[in-house]
Amino acid sequence: MPPCTCVPLGLRKFLASIMRDQSQLNQQLHELDRLLEALEQLNLRNQNLVPKGITVRLEELGMVDVKGVDPSVLIPRVLDEQQRIRRRLASMRRSRTT
Repeated sequence: MPPCTCVPLGLRKFLASIMRDQSQLNQQLHELDRLLEALEQLNLRNQNLVPKGITVRLEELGMVDVKGVDPSVLIPRVLDEQQRIRRRLASMRRSRTT
């Protein structure tokens, strides 16, 4: 017999959905950190051509107009995207505690 819980099934599913969303956002944040490091290394070497793999991954993460853009221009855009994700995560955490 399954254990009895005081949390309704609908609420449990909702909370599980929030946890999945948070996990996905944390993964995106981690991936953006990795890509940011690569862009910074390119910038330090004065390379203005971003490898296709990096631009493809940035696009997969929802960033637009990244092809043919200099690393020095992409760096602040990636930082802005990271900040947007951090704000969303913070908002999700706050809503979960209220």
